[in-house]
Amino acid sequence: MSEVTDIGEAVAAIQVSADVRARDGKRAPRGLLAGAAVSALLVLLPLAFTFYRATTVGFSDAAELVFRPLVGELLGNTLLITVSATLASAVIGTAAAWFVERTDVPGRRLWAVASAAPLAMPAFVTSYAWVSISLDLQDFAGALLVITSSYFPLVYLPVAAALRGMDPALEESARALGCGRWATFARVVLPQLRPALLGGMLLVALGVLSEFGAFQMLRFRTFTTEIYAEYRTSFDNSGASLLACLLILLCLVCLAFEFACVAAHAMNASIAARGGLPCVTNWAAGAGSCWRVSLRWASSRLACRSA
Repeated sequence: MSEVTDIGEAVAAIQVSADVRARDGKRAPRGLLAGAAVSALLVLLPLAFTFYRATTVGFSDAAELVFRPLVGELLGNTLLITVSATLASAVIGTAAAWFVERTDVPGRRLWAVASAAPLAMPAFVTSYAWVSISLDLQDFAGALLVITSSYFPLVYLPVAAALRGMDPALEESARALGCGRWATFARVVLPQLRPALLGGMLLVALGVLSEFGAFQMLRFRTFTTEIYAEYRTSFDNSGASLLACLLILLCLVCLAFEFACVAAHAMNASIAARGGLPCVTNWAAGAGSCWRVSLRWASSRLACRSA
């Protein structure tokens, strides 16, 4: 029996190596490589110019521009609206997807279209409508209302697609074993929705960080509004470039956190598929342990490559 197992493993290893050689032997078309290179250049060129403009400022001048009370206020406002709008969009988008895909609510198709409809209206237009109704919305509460109502479809759409692809038998089995509706959602559905939910939350966070028109209309100061103000009032645009670098840094932090969470989920899934216990078994613990698990995943990948 062991000899048969060894032969099977050897055959599988030969097939894997053959697939790797075949994949390595295929080269991408030159036109595709040229198009990808041009696209990457068009994306990186404005970033490179922004960093170049920021490096032309002396260290003392840069420290004076960055370490101002105004920058601290901008950082606090930007982080507050980004975190609040992302969490609110996650809750509303997931709830809307659940009611549309998992309940018999009347007019499901109409609700599905209505849940995605805010994407057809720019956040600037939404903010203009709300400000026209009441000027009292020109504060954080108004900004949160406008941004959440405009960006929650970015969570609704991937979560709804993930729910449509899930097997309802898992939920029915959990209900048959005595789990309530909330327990079934938290312990069965939510872990499977994690990649889609994190992807939607990343889109919302990046959209909020780059939003300008709505915040300008609502008179809520963030990095984007102040970058425009610095650009309009300064002579050399050095302050605008430094603030833009800080905003780019915040976007990179969001990308790194999302990658770490997805890597943690992939590692847990691979461990569970091999019959082991996942290193993260709780949603809250998973959010706090993303970096630790991602480092373990990266080290295991490096070990496999070196072997």
